[in-house]
Amino acid sequence: MADRTGVRAVLLAGGEGRRMGPLGTGRLKPLIPYGGACRLIDFSLANAHRSGLGEVLLLSQFEERQLMDDLHQVWNARPGLRVHFGPYDSAYRDAPAGLLPRRLPPRSGAPERGTADALIRKAPYIFGPGTEQVLVLHADHVYRFDYGPLIASHRAS
Repeated sequence: MADRTGVRAVLLAGGEGRRMGPLGTGRLKPLIPYGGACRLIDFSLANAHRSGLGEVLLLSQFEERQLMDDLHQVWNARPGLRVHFGPYDSAYRDAPAGLLPRRLPPRSGAPERGTADALIRKAPYIFGPGTEQVLVLHADHVYRFDYGPLIASHRAS
């Protein structure tokens, strides 16, 4: 497996799912079921895990609490991949084992206006110590992939 040192995976999951029609009614787009076996967001998280990335930073803004609670219970309970919740991460880390945080810090600022704005506003969580490359993933992309060769090709270019 290629070296993943210095790679920060960032997962964009801010969509409401309005364009998904009846599939998105009453649920968050990243949590829409796919094939009865998983949800849309699980593809990107499984790809990150498959690629040897130990942590993925979640950037979301629509119904964040519901999405973070779900991912904390489903993905952070498994070994090998941790979902980091940016400004809310310490609330999840500090919650008693097996429990969700009672409160989250209030959201600051206006909602992000697209991908670039989200990445710029969350830069302090993205560009931490040791971050050399950023791999931007999307919560509604459905494919099976190992990002290792992509990372290696990028580093070699």
